[in-house]
Amino acid sequence: MKRIILSLMAVLLVVSPTWGQTDNSISTCNIIQSKYYQRVAEAELDFYLGESAKAYTSLRALDQECGLENSTPYHELYYYALLSIQLQKTETAFDVLQRLVNNYGYKLSDFELITHYSKLKKAKQWEQFSKKRTLWEEQFVSDTAVFLFFHSMEQNDQKLRKEYLDSCNHYQQDSLKLASVKMRYVAQMDSVDYANGMSLLAFLTENQEREIKLSHYHRQSIYFSMMSIVIHCANQPELYDYLLSILREAIPQRRLPPELFAALIDRHQLNEAEKYIYGFYDHLNPEQIIDFQNIDERRWDIGLSSYSVEKELKSKQMEWYINN
Repeated sequence: MKRIILSLMAVLLVVSPTWGQTDNSISTCNIIQSKYYQRVAEAELDFYLGESAKAYTSLRALDQECGLENSTPYHELYYYALLSIQLQKTETAFDVLQRLVNNYGYKLSDFELITHYSKLKKAKQWEQFSKKRTLWEEQFVSDTAVFLFFHSMEQNDQKLRKEYLDSCNHYQQDSLKLASVKMRYVAQMDSVDYANGMSLLAFLTENQEREIKLSHYHRQSIYFSMMSIVIHCANQPELYDYLLSILREAIPQRRLPPELFAALIDRHQLNEAEKYIYGFYDHLNPEQIIDFQNIDERRWDIGLSSYSVEKELKSKQMEWYINN
């Protein structure tokens, strides 16, 4: 088994950019050295703080340096389009909208409620752009099979875990049956977690040369399905170290998101009743995190944004969604 996983590792380290990224504007920019996600998080925080011009300038500079993608959970290219429209940066708006339609399956209807969007329709570029975007939208076909592959794994996993919780609730007054239920379901869940982890490795290996085109909706769903699979691999000693190495190597060139690496490590810490390393999970306090004063250095070292910026961004996003 170790020989199989090691061979998988050798191939996975050269996997192409995350989920069939087809935006040619994205360079080989190293997201760790450039602090890509730190700068994205800061720009989006500026947006929620009402500093739209500052946010736009930051995202424009980052786009020129690294090429913005539309990653989950940030959706930075979408924010760049939103800001371009709001600030009436017409040329930039058309360019970014084209990238979102071509590479992520967005529809122009996704932007109709944005302030000043109607003014784009009065621009000289609109007629030609509108004709082309119809063709772009028709030509974009998301790889539904890939989405269903991950969705099915997550659904089967969640179904089993729900059965386990329901059974525990049903037999909570019968200690003998409860113990039997726990023993049976824990073994089943371990088996599913291992199978899903191996399926993830096999999928990445088999599709290393294939361009996978996914809509932003499918990309987001797959991100959370992958997160669930990776987190449960923290319980699998035979997979944990290998998956950790794969995720770490894939981060700099954006082949896989750094959140997966952080989630895997912090979940392993939780399983071992140890303090967290990256503070990935919400609702933590500094006492629950190892060497809290140096947490940002650790987070930057794997490409994450700083702990304080990430927390403030999530807080402001929640406030915005509640009030709008």
